[in-house]
Amino acid sequence: MTSMHHTPILVEKKQGLSIKALLLDSVKTFFVGGFAITVFFALFSNNLDWTVLYRQFIQNGALCVVLFFGNGIVSEWFDRYYPWTEEPLKRMIITLVSVLAYTIVASFITLRIIFWFFYKVSLARFYELFVDTTLLSLVIITLFITGFLHGRSFLQSWKDSQIKAEKFKRESIVAQYETLKNQVNPHFLFNSFNVLTSLVHKDANLAEQFIKQLSKVYRYILDTREKEVVSLVEEVEALHAFVFLSKIRYGENIDFRIDIPSGKEYMVAPLSLQMLVENAIKHNIISKAHPLPIRVYLDAEASYVVVENKLQKKKQVQDSSGVGLANIKARYAYITDRTLQLSETEALFQVKIPLVTLS
Repeated sequence: MTSMHHTPILVEKKQGLSIKALLLDSVKTFFVGGFAITVFFALFSNNLDWTVLYRQFIQNGALCVVLFFGNGIVSEWFDRYYPWTEEPLKRMIITLVSVLAYTIVASFITLRIIFWFFYKVSLARFYELFVDTTLLSLVIITLFITGFLHGRSFLQSWKDSQIKAEKFKRESIVAQYETLKNQVNPHFLFNSFNVLTSLVHKDANLAEQFIKQLSKVYRYILDTREKEVVSLVEEVEALHAFVFLSKIRYGENIDFRIDIPSGKEYMVAPLSLQMLVENAIKHNIISKAHPLPIRVYLDAEASYVVVENKLQKKKQVQDSSGVGLANIKARYAYITDRTLQLSETEALFQVKIPLVTLS
């Protein structure tokens, strides 16, 4: 309850600081921009009347504030909804058109107010002055500043995408390493060889199937090591191979249900389903007295694939690196804006993985 009472105060303080900073930046922009532009034009003018210079300072300062912050908002909006990395040509065109439109309209309104206040100029006369003396210079200055600001935005976006891609690559390597390590650790191999040894004497055909499914698990890990996403069909097929091995080991003590209908093609991060099933097996008690149900299915809207299991936690888990869920979250943060959804009750643990569609 205490944290809930303090939260609004913290939010208000942050908002207060942001407004204060915005006002301070506006004042700085007004004075610095107004002074610099006024001095620059004064150097090429024969009229150094202080009244004229004062009015030009007000005019130039106001324009700097309106154009600087307005174009900044336009740029930020486009960065959010039309990133450079997706359609750079389209982004460049709509940015240029939008910035020019904003600059012309905002400058017209700002200068109209100033000219009316200082000179009482009629709207018709102001329009003539604006078109004859101001419009062309505004367009040229805007193109120059836009090229600089948005060129910098493009380079920053490109740099961020490179960093993000490198991070995803590392996360994928970690996922492959963790999955492969789990499969080749001594416990897994020991259990697999024990199962295989008993099958060779009891059922040679089943032993052959066991070897094929075991090789299929490893082949899938190696085949997907450089892929960002794979089809849900491929992932489920590999999961069936892993489930086969687990069923041979645990028998009726583990109950798998995989209900993924064929149809529209979806994509998922490779090995994500297997890692979640492995986590369920690793962290829960599996015995004749406590059989473990695990279900994999699509949600009602077919926008998530769900992995859920009955919750019967072990008191102590061996060989747990603790990176499984964190790794899957990190990889999905790269390939989609939608996030994993976790749900835990006293009886059930559920993870919902967003399905990715490729346009």
